[in-house]
Amino acid sequence: MSILFPNNKVLSPRKSYDEFSKMVNDKLKESKNETFSALKETDNALNLPSGTSWEMSGWKDYFDFYDTGEE
Repeated sequence: MSILFPNNKVLSPRKSYDEFSKMVNDKLKESKNETFSALKETDNALNLPSGTSWEMSGWKDYFDFYDTGEE
């Protein structure tokens, strides 16, 4: 499979969700970039699948439940 998808990134089964979350949030605290592009930079720096930092930082939950006032 790695030949078909050479850039495929997979979370290590040896780390817990809490360990990944701590890594991501610590890396985001270090970042001087305060935009959403910091999430992509963090994914790349930690060799995580795209969107992992979005999920682990809490932004995904925020926007999933954000009340727009529409039904």
